[in-house]
Amino acid sequence: MKKESWVLLVFLFVIEVSRPMAVFAEEPVPLPKEAQELAAKAAALKSYRTQFTLEAQEESGEKVRLEGTLLFQRPNQRRLELRLVGSSEVHQILVSDGKVEWQYDPAEKRVYRLANAPEVPGPHRPFAEGAQFRFVERRGDGPEAQIRFEGVPLSAITRDSPVPIQTLRVDVGEQDGLVRELSLLDNKNQAVLSQRYHHVETNAVFPVGSFTFAPPAGTTIEDLTQGPPKKEKP
Repeated sequence: MKKESWVLLVFLFVIEVSRPMAVFAEEPVPLPKEAQELAAKAAALKSYRTQFTLEAQEESGEKVRLEGTLLFQRPNQRRLELRLVGSSEVHQILVSDGKVEWQYDPAEKRVYRLANAPEVPGPHRPFAEGAQFRFVERRGDGPEAQIRFEGVPLSAITRDSPVPIQTLRVDVGEQDGLVRELSLLDNKNQAVLSQRYHHVETNAVFPVGSFTFAPPAGTTIEDLTQGPPKKEKP
């Protein structure tokens, strides 16, 4: 698989890690008390804005870094923009309006239209359903304090990775319950992939239109909301 393709694929695994899908959660797994308290704090937030960086390791040992911004607003809206570190060009855009999710690749001039997930994933859903987590430690003090958890990653996250993955580690902000860092670790406890959230603004107010998307003229649209893809020109 091409390096760039795997990075984007594993990136989607990370942001989808808490999507409540049957393939992820065969049986409910109780969370530690500390995790339940943090999840309740995140559930109370109306919105947030955050920047993030993503670092992924290839089978060769080479690392690729991406960065972006993520907006989230209840009940079920998000906007994500992704780019290579150091580049001003947007590499991928994802917009969910609560009913429809658009995934746009500017370089390919291609848009995928999907049904919105019942609950869009993100740092407000720090614990993957079906994965068993354990409390590890409390890190730091004051507003920047975080609580670390570790668990066994679900096969839906790891099966296409070119590097063996053994542990899922999550650092969660103690004050707001949002993820600050999520890492996939190999059998040597080294990070194969890590995603860090920073400059987090909770209960943010967004401009009108932040969660709407109009495909640019000339873009190929693949409608995946019902059955096989249907291509059309806007």
